[in-house]
Amino acid sequence: MSNPKKIIAIVLMGVFFSLYTFAQEVQPTAQLTQDEIQHMRLISEAYLKMQAHYYKPIPLERFEQFFYRNAVIATTLIKNNGDDFAKKLDTFIYATLEWMVLELRDPTDTLSKFIHKKYLKRVVRENLSSKFEGIGIEVEQRAEGFFVSKVYEKSSAEEQGVRFNDHVLMIDGQDVNGLSLKEIERLLAVPSGEKVVLSIVHEGATTVIEVTLTCRLIIIPSVSSDYFKKEKAAYIKIAEFRKETASEFKQHLTERLKKDTRGLIIDVRENDGGDMDQAVALCDIFLPADTLVCYFLKRDAGRQDQKTRSEMADLKRIKNIVVLVNNKTGSSAEIIAGTLKYYNDVILIGTRTKGMGALKNTIPLSDGSALYIITSRTYLPDGTTFDQVGIAPDIEVADHEQQLAKAKELVTASL
Repeated sequence: MSNPKKIIAIVLMGVFFSLYTFAQEVQPTAQLTQDEIQHMRLISEAYLKMQAHYYKPIPLERFEQFFYRNAVIATTLIKNNGDDFAKKLDTFIYATLEWMVLELRDPTDTLSKFIHKKYLKRVVRENLSSKFEGIGIEVEQRAEGFFVSKVYEKSSAEEQGVRFNDHVLMIDGQDVNGLSLKEIERLLAVPSGEKVVLSIVHEGATTVIEVTLTCRLIIIPSVSSDYFKKEKAAYIKIAEFRKETASEFKQHLTERLKKDTRGLIIDVRENDGGDMDQAVALCDIFLPADTLVCYFLKRDAGRQDQKTRSEMADLKRIKNIVVLVNNKTGSSAEIIAGTLKYYNDVILIGTRTKGMGALKNTIPLSDGSALYIITSRTYLPDGTTFDQVGIAPDIEVADHEQQLAKAKELVTASL
């Protein structure tokens, strides 16, 4: 069994080499086993890659503070656990990596994290997937309790009338007061085909209603649309930005323009982003070729302009364009809202957006794990960033249903 004193040396040497021999490989020594050397190198590798790719320089003082605090914790663990600590070396090293990212990231950054190799494939798969099994809602915790933060289209929840901002009071007869968000998520994650009963109160109402939801396959359409005959307006909803979103949007718009369409409502509420290239490509429809959509600032590459590539569509008949946003509108969806507002007479209706102007990349590590970190920030054509602050609507409407009603009112005003 390894000597515990040798284990703490691994951690200290890993940090030491990270600080003072950045570009050099750690050489094997007679005192360390091959596994211990690999652990030591992994800590150094993770630090070097975060220092190289993170969107802003990491102050040396922050790493030094992390180093000393980590050393104290390791020493305490050895003192309390003795040789048993050697058995948990792998767990300790990965906990150290997770903690390191949390400690070294900027205080305003709540996104960057370490992803263990056991979970990396699943995380990537879930981020890219357009289908999953569930009852069709996401829930968030606020000071007042638990609320529905997203309802998926064509899900059991949508069919049963569950709405955004519904207050969740009970799940299968169990009072949710005092539960954690993870406990709530576990109660809602029933197997395929099984049911769950929610007691909810709609926003602005006082009556408690019960809905029975069934877990089943949910296929998320990237783009869907409708036509409001009275308002002569096309309504196009973008749920998220995926590989074909821009072309799907064009197809829906082309189909709606076959009718007597005078207004356009673009709905990016609850859209937290996705493929950034698709947001830029979608702007081709509304802006002339070679128009600046946004730009990124990267430490290692400087400013990277993102411009439209093809000619804009014929939108002469469209008198008003309205974009619906809320506090779940993020990233690529914010680019659409902010850029169209800057160039066109586009009106934003809803609530302030999420403020996700950070570009995140997965930086692989040699053991199969990865750093999921912010590598740059997004800037709109006027040079401002919406990261952490969001984009304010032109007309603030808090109620979810009233947001669409107000949009209809505005596109009708031009007829």
